[in-house]
Amino acid sequence: MAQPMRSLFQHVVFQPTVYSTLQRGINTMVNAVRPTFGPVHGTVMISRLDHSRLPELLDDGGVIARRIIELPDRNEDVGAMMVRHLMWRIHERYGDASVTAALIYQSVFDQGIKYVLNGSNAMLLRRHLEEGARLVLNALNNETFPISNREQLTHLAKSICQDGEIAQNLGDILSKVGSMGHVEVRAGHGRDTFIEYIHGMTWKGEFFTRNMIQDALKVRSEIENPAILVSNLIIDNPYHLAEWLEKINRAGIKRLFVLAKQISPECLSVLEAARRSPEIFDVLAVKLWETTERWELQDLAIFTGGAMIVREAGYSLPQIHPEYLGHARQVWIERNRFGIIDGGGNSDQIIRHHKELLNALTHVKEEKFRRKLQNRLASLAGVSAIYWMGGTTAIEIEERVKVAQRTANAMRGAMTDGILPGGAISLLACIPVLSEMRQSEDFHRRAAGKIIARALEVPIYTLLNNCGENAPRILAQIQRLGKGYGFDINTRKIVPMIDAGIIDVANAVKAAVYAGITGAALGLTVDVVVHPQKRKESFTTG
Repeated sequence: MAQPMRSLFQHVVFQPTVYSTLQRGINTMVNAVRPTFGPVHGTVMISRLDHSRLPELLDDGGVIARRIIELPDRNEDVGAMMVRHLMWRIHERYGDASVTAALIYQSVFDQGIKYVLNGSNAMLLRRHLEEGARLVLNALNNETFPISNREQLTHLAKSICQDGEIAQNLGDILSKVGSMGHVEVRAGHGRDTFIEYIHGMTWKGEFFTRNMIQDALKVRSEIENPAILVSNLIIDNPYHLAEWLEKINRAGIKRLFVLAKQISPECLSVLEAARRSPEIFDVLAVKLWETTERWELQDLAIFTGGAMIVREAGYSLPQIHPEYLGHARQVWIERNRFGIIDGGGNSDQIIRHHKELLNALTHVKEEKFRRKLQNRLASLAGVSAIYWMGGTTAIEIEERVKVAQRTANAMRGAMTDGILPGGAISLLACIPVLSEMRQSEDFHRRAAGKIIARALEVPIYTLLNNCGENAPRILAQIQRLGKGYGFDINTRKIVPMIDAGIIDVANAVKAAVYAGITGAALGLTVDVVVHPQKRKESFTTG
């Protein structure tokens, strides 16, 4: 007789338990990151699974949320994970404002529960909360203005990372490379921190043979005005290579730069023989990395004005004519990267390609593809920087590298999408746009307006409480002085925030506010939580 199939779901939770447990989970997560909000903040100590290692001391809300894997109570854990997902998404995409999103989420959810438990319809309330979120977003758009100079970049970096040296260096770097320039933060090998600027488009690649290295100390070579073969070919026939080099030479090409996937030892011997007299004919060959993708070759071909030669399309060396080659004023290679300066590509085609990438960037949602598009745009910008991070210990260097990477990512967003007055006052400035909702005759619409207005005050209250100030008194003074004024926590004075250099990344604040409100609105509509059956451990002996 067949055994009845056991239900996959073992535990079903209904109201009012759902709201109470979700609320406790949300409060646990948000209260864990609340002390880290603002420039004068506390830290959170997280013990490691390996108890032989020292606990982590963290002040980054997004990272703290990521470290909290699960709460003991399964019902509370659902609420905590809702906030955790929201915070990490904001942190990963914008590098800032994850705690702002969590504070707004908590406030909207806590207030919304009171209305729903007193007879409001959660779905109608959600609809009007989303309406209010759009109004706030439009108000923030009107408050946004472009970042204009290096000083503002430095102030912005300081407000994000709270590290004067990193802020100064990143302000200098991004003012030179621009919003699309490539910035790479690397761990140094000592206490000294320094910046290395690289001109031209750069890619990953390495020497096929050390015989082509001109400067042994720097492990670097350069070639002036070369023709460039952009390919991922496997060059393994020395006879074909010798014939092709002769054809290239007859076309008047005296300098050649070869990009290939693989070159056999016999073919490398042919190349070395061809460059015995560099004043007559010189050639450099670079090996592409295994991770090199097709789009990188496409960008390189457009930048140099050559054709993209790929073996998957059936190309071989004898089929490549001199007109297929690109050109540049200079190509350099060192260790594991190479760069091209002043590529010979058609300027109109490069501009059109740049616009296509920008357009794609505005539509793509997945972070992995966004990063790839940003890297392509950074390469096309023609200048990049490597920020070598120093410190006294390896752990300190590692932490500073993470802070600098997060700060640089947030600053890029500010350079592209603008900035807002900092200190959470941009949120206070949005409250008047909700006045019509707060006076609406529709009960649910009026409730949504009041909920959002109160939630927009929570970040500045938290900021002031964390630095030990009397929040209601300071807030009353700010409102009396009017728009643009806020509290400078470092000087303990009320100042015009923009003049004081206290600014926030606009796209991070907008995303945090919108996600906090709409996420909590969705959470209010949850009536039932179903937990899957826990799989029991089984052990065998033998």
